[in-house]
Amino acid sequence: MTSESRPRFLVLGGLEVPVAGELIGVRQPKRRALLAALLIRPGRVIPTRSLIRAVWPEGPPASHRSNLRTHVRGLRRLLAPAGAVLRTRPPGYALAVEPSDVDAYDFATAVGEGRLAYAQGDFSTAIARYQQALDLWRGDAYEDVPRWPELDSEIAMLTEQRLIAIEGLGDARLSAGLHEEAVADLRALVTDHPLRERLHGQLMVALYRSGRQGDAVDAYHRARMVLATELGVEPHPELRRLHAAMLHGEI
Repeated sequence: MTSESRPRFLVLGGLEVPVAGELIGVRQPKRRALLAALLIRPGRVIPTRSLIRAVWPEGPPASHRSNLRTHVRGLRRLLAPAGAVLRTRPPGYALAVEPSDVDAYDFATAVGEGRLAYAQGDFSTAIARYQQALDLWRGDAYEDVPRWPELDSEIAMLTEQRLIAIEGLGDARLSAGLHEEAVADLRALVTDHPLRERLHGQLMVALYRSGRQGDAVDAYHRARMVLATELGVEPHPELRRLHAAMLHGEI
């Protein structure tokens, strides 16, 4: 199968399968869970017991094995227009896809390219790659899929990688001198993620280098208050050093 005709699977938001410009929606929750379980490890054989845990996290019914086969047949029919093949492979099933058929792979690839460009001092390319990665997100990962422990772990990992990419984009924008342009976005980000000290630090730098030293100091005190209120801790030494450097005009 050529790269142009390979199926695509979107997990960075609702679980969707685009085909010929349209999206195949997997409407039944248990079949969405089944597909998600197969996509967490693309192309690998997923044991039947793992699929049963995904489809019935509350505990399987007595007829779970025959019910699972019914769901597998239904998913096969649903995915056939996408050219996706769901194979029986002892001790379970495998969806014949490559990691690169899943948008989470594209996200990780673009983040890696952004990180490399930043390390090489190519900040404009780093910004473009990080933004490309973040633009793939349509919502929360697997947001319409019923949850079970293995999916919770996958979602937590993807969510953390998304936040790291957001922080990487912030670093690249500041390194490129886009301080004033970054302020509004960083204000929104620290509101949405108040415990991410790196975002607070980026906002402080963006404000300070935009000539708003008083606002930068205020941003530090707000970060300190949030951390004390929510976690009962002082800011990390790195954030405290940044605050001291601002007070001494050393950034």
